[in-house]
Amino acid sequence: MGLVTTKLLLSNPRDASIEPLEVPALADTGSVFLCIPEHVRIQLRLECLETREVKLADGSRATYPYAGPIVLKFKNRTGFVGALVLGDEVLLGAIPMEEMDLVVNPRDRTVDVNPDSPNIATGIVKRIFSAGKANHGQRGSYHAAWIVSRSSSQTVNIDPDRGSRSNPIGGSRAREFSDNVTS
Repeated sequence: MGLVTTKLLLSNPRDASIEPLEVPALADTGSVFLCIPEHVRIQLRLECLETREVKLADGSRATYPYAGPIVLKFKNRTGFVGALVLGDEVLLGAIPMEEMDLVVNPRDRTVDVNPDSPNIATGIVKRIFSAGKANHGQRGSYHAAWIVSRSSSQTVNIDPDRGSRSNPIGGSRAREFSDNVTS
């Protein structure tokens, strides 16, 4: 397919006095994260939140700083993510592309908004109902929402009482709701 590049507008949502940066970005559907060079992190004054271990394209493992939060803008889409700090160019991975509902067009080697939803970003969210006792006449009480990314094998449990956490599909919690989870 060749290289696909696009332009993104990056900003620091914690400091409105910092001008957003328009940057060229390499779109890589085989990568997971947004990756930014150190000079972009410095320009946006992004905080390093933690260190993450990642598997690189050559199969080796390495640790890199994870910085954020970052607001990404592309056409009529906005994403809110963190980024690995590495390399010498911005790399747009699958998670931020899914967050903004973007697609890569291999024919003309461009990134664009999903043509199936040109006006608003869409995603997949499933409601899960517990099989417990009826609550106020309902068949099952609302338990949690599981968000399933089309491009990953991860589900994210959004539970207002306990916060969010990730579970790999196939884990005990995901198996319990396997009829409701698709990837």
